Amino acid sequence: MRVVLADDSLKIRQVLRAMLINLKHEIVAEAVNGTEAIAFCEQFHPDIAILDISMGAIGGDIAADRIREAHTALYILLFTSRASIKEAFEAKGFAVLIKPVMQGDMRKKIAALTGGLTLGDANGTDRAGP
Repeated sequence: MRVVLADDSLKIRQVLRAMLINLKHEIVAEAVNGTEAIAFCEQFHPDIAILDISMGAIGGDIAADRIREAHTALYILLFTSRASIKEAFEAKGFAVLIKPVMQGDMRKKIAALTGGLTLGDANGTDRAGP
């Protein structure tokens, strides 16, 4: 699947990029904030936008709403280090992963979100998160 990946931390983007490539996904763009994520989704129309919820003024939460409204990504997956807000975003219909993100969890969440339209064999040893 074609992915737009957004996180304000270069280190986390690097780990997530490696995970996604290992799972046979193509990263079409990497954003450091929600504004860039929105623009990249408009430009590339990815299959999935994977967004950190907290990224400054326009985070993944706001970007996810705008991307959904514009229909510029088929699927949206949010991630956060704050487990307490997971249910609120799931109630809005978003898939959410809690940091640290394990490769196996990423694979399962994408498969569930997309109805199994993903490839890859996760070993669960790679992590992204604080």
